[in-house]
Amino acid sequence: CGNGPTSVELPLQNDGRSSGTAIVEFGSADDAAKGLELNGADFDGRWLSIKYSTPKPILAAREPTRKEEGCVTVFVGNL
Repeated sequence: CGNGPTSVELPLQNDGRSSGTAIVEFGSADDAAKGLELNGADFDGRWLSIKYSTPKPILAAREPTRKEEGCVTVFVGNL
């Protein structure tokens, strides 16, 4: 994925279990776009759902998003 992520957040549910999601920030919009190319890839038998991040709460349903100017963050679901 280009130069790779600059930060990764793995949110937890209220009971401390994994939410199955990640917020991954990249150093540039080009690197984020390369990370987005992994959408649908296999990850230990599970397919990755990767979208540009939005300010919605992490557990809210997410619709497909459009890249905003300068966006460097992607949302990874189904982990």
